[in-house]
Amino acid sequence: LSMQVQAAATEKTAPAKTNNAAQRLVILNGSVESLNSQSLFIPASDNNPVPLKYFVPEGSKVKKGDVVLSIGTPGNNTQEMQTRQEQQQVKMALELAKLEVVAIDAERAFHTAQIALAKARLDASLPQGQISALDYDKYQTEKEKAVKELEIRKAAVEIARKNISKTKADGELEARKNQLQMAYLLKENANTSVHAEVDGVVIHAFNTWRGERYDEGVPGFSGNRAGQVMTEGQFELIAWALEADRISLKEGMQVFLTPDAYPGKSFASTIKRISPAPESGPAGEKGRFFKITIPLPAQAELAYAPGMSIRVSTASAPTRHAAQSLPVSLTIDGEVLSRNNKAISPPSIRYIWNYTIGQIVPEGTYLKAGEQIMQLQSTEVQERLVTSRNMLNEKNKALEKLLLEQKEAERLGEIQVAEARAAAEKAARKATMPKELIRRIDYDKLVIDKEASQAQLELQQKLVAAQSAQRHAEKRFLQTEMQMEQKNQDSLLAGIKALTITAPTAGIVQYRTSYDDEKFKKGSKIWVGQTIAGLADPDSMYIKAKVPEAQYGLLRMGQTVTVKLPGGNQTVQAKILRPGLAFQSRSHTDSSVVRDLELEFTQRPANLKPGSAVQVIIPLAKAATPAQATANVK
Repeated sequence: LSMQVQAAATEKTAPAKTNNAAQRLVILNGSVESLNSQSLFIPASDNNPVPLKYFVPEGSKVKKGDVVLSIGTPGNNTQEMQTRQEQQQVKMALELAKLEVVAIDAERAFHTAQIALAKARLDASLPQGQISALDYDKYQTEKEKAVKELEIRKAAVEIARKNISKTKADGELEARKNQLQMAYLLKENANTSVHAEVDGVVIHAFNTWRGERYDEGVPGFSGNRAGQVMTEGQFELIAWALEADRISLKEGMQVFLTPDAYPGKSFASTIKRISPAPESGPAGEKGRFFKITIPLPAQAELAYAPGMSIRVSTASAPTRHAAQSLPVSLTIDGEVLSRNNKAISPPSIRYIWNYTIGQIVPEGTYLKAGEQIMQLQSTEVQERLVTSRNMLNEKNKALEKLLLEQKEAERLGEIQVAEARAAAEKAARKATMPKELIRRIDYDKLVIDKEASQAQLELQQKLVAAQSAQRHAEKRFLQTEMQMEQKNQDSLLAGIKALTITAPTAGIVQYRTSYDDEKFKKGSKIWVGQTIAGLADPDSMYIKAKVPEAQYGLLRMGQTVTVKLPGGNQTVQAKILRPGLAFQSRSHTDSSVVRDLELEFTQRPANLKPGSAVQVIIPLAKAATPAQATANVK
């Protein structure tokens, strides 16, 4: 009885325990994401890392179908493929011309065998009683020999024609293969560009490999996320819940949201969707998580941005007020940049993958358009140029020799046709002799010779025409090789000229860092596609600073700040112009969330160059409240 009482008591208390577990406090960290946004991934390439040849500046508005991102593909040369196709076609024409000559030769031999057999049959048809036994046996043997010779010549003609058909079929397959390769290259070229799939604003992502934001000229690996096209005004909150917290959450449940960027601000929303199965979760976190999607209600005093951190709680947090004793100012680090910065890269020369920097101007030098920035060196280019010139000279000599031989062959062909025509005329005259004056068998042989000599004349003319076509194909093939070698030589000469890199526009030289995080200098090795330097326009300088997310709500757009310049106690005034489009990690080694600030000098200081590090001192209002802190941030 006591056990039954205990069991009943347990059944009564079990639901209460379950309800308490379901109602326990759960706090999650969430991040704002743009709804219906498009992620921009670096296209596939045979060479990695691959430089971003073109990337729309961050903050630019794009429409659906616009090219947003493209990469350089030094290994993808459609022009080279077209030249190779032309050479293949000329080579195939030469091969067919040679086979045609062989086939006509086989037909001449076959026709000669037919004539020999016809004459042998005439001799073998003589009655045995009218000629000696020795002659009779000889004629029969010659007939059998002529029959076998005819079979051999006939087989040779069939083989020659089959070789022509097979070569034509192989040529068609090769042409089809080249067409498919060209189509692949064209498609690959088309896939080197990323087009916008939605209307929106472009945001650049963080390059974890290089520790910098993706931008034009920055290298990256295929498949990495270089940024996104953000659809304006449409956001949602993505949070991640551990498996242990999943039991306390359900779709439609009310939750309370507190953004880190706006201290003291809190509002309610509901869980829209919970993933049906656990996932790996956010990067850098261990364990299995459920993805929680929460809609973001419109807030008059709050401007959402991608990457914004928002705390999610199942219970309302107590109202927090901004501290009454705020610091007088906030000091953050900044960098002087230029809005017009031209990326400088080495030239692209076929099969040349690295160069050595020879002469180089000091960093910070102001150059006018056309002035030399650096001189690159490559012994391989010079060696290839010498080899190309030698090959071209050899082919020129070979062409001269070929033209002399072909001229002699044409003259010989004309003589052979004249001889065949004379033989045909002679045979025709002999066949006009009266039958009564010569033996019947001799007359029949004259008739055979007449028909045979006329056929031999036609075959000789056909053979001379085929030999002429072969000589033309040989000359065209050699000329095509010379044209390809000349193009190669012209390309090398243009590449050697391009090794002297000049400034495309006026600006200040700023050298980038190599893959070893060292500044480029004289003697440095550089790879094709690598960005060596930037040419910054000093007349369009601005300041880019990073403000921690927790202090972002204390700022006001348009407020005046103090900028401390390097190398002394000099300060200038600037204004906060606009914030970055998203909250992002500070660097690949520091995961703290920051937001970019763009500041504009009220008066540009003298002798300040792009790339200089500065400190930005932002005054803070002592009586700031959450409403005041966010009033002008939108």
